[in-house]
Amino acid sequence: MSTDSCVIRKVKDEDRDAVVGIINYFIEHSYANYMEGIVDGSFFNMARNMCRNGIFYVVDSSQEDVIGFGMLRPHMYPGLFKRAAEVSYFILPGHTHKGLGSKLLATLEREAHKVEIETLLANISSINEQSLSFHRGCRSLSETNAKGGSNDPPFGIISC
Repeated sequence: MSTDSCVIRKVKDEDRDAVVGIINYFIEHSYANYMEGIVDGSFFNMARNMCRNGIFYVVDSSQEDVIGFGMLRPHMYPGLFKRAAEVSYFILPGHTHKGLGSKLLATLEREAHKVEIETLLANISSINEQSLSFHRGCRSLSETNAKGGSNDPPFGIISC
């Protein structure tokens, strides 16, 4: 699949099932997400409601539907750190290492700049090798020794 056949666009209501499917894939098969159990359609509503300034985008493949998504959410409590936001993005396996993550992140950065958000913070599991590789070169701000869910091995969370 060529990245030329992918479009990064604002999320729509019709993307609900695809976004939920993507997050559930990462919940079940990786340490990219910290939730303990699969989610239903209410996750989509929650994500939309908590995203910052409506900055919620999908990677839409003309060949396979939505293959990734990314969003910004408030850092800490709404009203604090107005110029900072937490960023989350997920691209399904088979579509990574093609520049889509970088294009999605560039879109999120551009949209953040429009609303005067100057700092994006990403939280990464210390055992999520793929995410660590993508963020190589990112300035690490802190690392905690938090433990994941009850069935997960211990891991740290790196903020950058």
